Amino acid sequence: MVSIVYTAGADTQIGSHHIQAIGALWFLIAMFFGIQLFNQIMKLNIQKHSLIVKGVLTMLCSLVGIFSARYVTLP
Repeated sequence: MVSIVYTAGADTQIGSHHIQAIGALWFLIAMFFGIQLFNQIMKLNIQKHSLIVKGVLTMLCSLVGIFSARYVTLP
């Protein structure tokens, strides 16, 4: 059950817990949350330079995800 919630693509050790790999299922959960975040950014009502601001916000979210992976164990 923990493997399904954590959606580990490879065997992982977090603290004293061993999480068994469940294959590519992690991708579906990650894609779901990524699409939801992207849709919320696109729904923002910004009047001036809307597409540029939304693009920058999307890039910032991506960079936060990349850099936080160095310090936080993510599924």
